[in-house]
Amino acid sequence: MKRILQGLLLAVCSLALCALLLEVGLRLFWDGYYQKFYPDRPWEEFEFHPTRGFALGRDLSMVDWDTDFKVTRKHNSHGFRSPEIPVEKPPDRTRVMIVGDSFVYGLGVENEEAFPQVLEQLEPSLQVINAGVPAYSGAEELVQLREEIGIWKPDIVIVAYFWNDLFGAYPGRYLKFEVRDGELYLNPPDPPTAHNPVFDTHWKKHEHRVARYGFIARNSYLYRLVSDRLKVFSFVLQSWWTSLREPDHQEGDAPASDRSEEEPAWKLSLALLREMGRVSRAHGARFMLLVIPDQAQIEPDVNVYGLPPFLPDVQERVDGFAKREGIPVLDPLEDLREIRRSEGRAQYFPNDRHWNRVGHRHMAELLRDALRRQGWIDAGS
Repeated sequence: MKRILQGLLLAVCSLALCALLLEVGLRLFWDGYYQKFYPDRPWEEFEFHPTRGFALGRDLSMVDWDTDFKVTRKHNSHGFRSPEIPVEKPPDRTRVMIVGDSFVYGLGVENEEAFPQVLEQLEPSLQVINAGVPAYSGAEELVQLREEIGIWKPDIVIVAYFWNDLFGAYPGRYLKFEVRDGELYLNPPDPPTAHNPVFDTHWKKHEHRVARYGFIARNSYLYRLVSDRLKVFSFVLQSWWTSLREPDHQEGDAPASDRSEEEPAWKLSLALLREMGRVSRAHGARFMLLVIPDQAQIEPDVNVYGLPPFLPDVQERVDGFAKREGIPVLDPLEDLREIRRSEGRAQYFPNDRHWNRVGHRHMAELLRDALRRQGWIDAGS
């Protein structure tokens, strides 16, 4: 028994010594970590916003590390993922504001690799504001545009639309828009604070995690390393299991009964786009829509995880809407398909499903060409 206890004690001491050495080594040589849980930031990369529910945190720099990438997110003092921009517009440049979700924001790539900033690199005559916010839908984007357009006075407003925008604003989260008698109405949040019932689950989850993991997550690099690797392993395992249980769904393969909420969602979604166009024009800005394809539409040979039972007919509906409303629209679906066929390179991350730097580069080039065709920028610049 004595020898057994001595052996156990030796094993525990050896493990503790190894953990201590690993902790010291990580602090000395590890250049960063992707910490999905920030004890001191309950909204993580976001901050509470009284009119939109949430917005990007200001003056923020954080490492973002996932199965497909490791990048640094940087937000300027105005809460944009753009370089610091003076409010006063330079007289010799055309200011473009691009509104949208995580595709515009550039999730998974560095700031300068996101297509808004690549567009500015391609066209130095442009000053591009990346106003994309992950998880925003048309509801948040409309309120954001109403609040920001008078400050920044863009010459061009581009709103990006992805299929998950369709149900993102319907039936409503913190922001509750509805269409009544053809008019768009906003039911103000009650209360307009971070303690709105919509956020109850968020706060309870954060408080639980702080109480359980806060100290060690804040102080131990080893914990961060191990916990993040376990999260990555869990994600890969879940994705693999899902691929075995559920084959990929393609567009239109869901029964009609599963799509009963689609038409009311389209009614609201298009009303939000229409209002964003009206607000833009009222402030003297040209307005364009950008329709973002899903990875499954561009890379059919890739096993795309997390698809819904059906993909809404976004291209057909948004293109038709834009034509009726006289709104210029860039639908890059066929162009990106042709690039995929001709180059053979992936334009999306295999697991994350957002554009990689190749996809962002192509998107910026297509957007530049679209702006030239409209005559909004000099074709010879």
